Amino acid sequence: MESRAIYLTVRVDLSVPDNYELSDGEIAEELEGAQVEMQLSQDCPYFVDNVEVCGRNY
Repeated sequence: MESRAIYLTVRVDLSVPDNYELSDGEIAEELEGAQVEMQLSQDCPYFVDNVEVCGRNY
């Protein structure tokens, strides 16, 4: 099987505590480069080896 890298912009939906002190931008900075889990349907013909947040859009 060959390896490929596909770059995507992702949306991350979060639940944060009421009155959370970090801004959305600060949370995005913390998530940048973070490992993210991804689920594919069981009949999908390929595997995802790694997913990470590669950048931010404001």
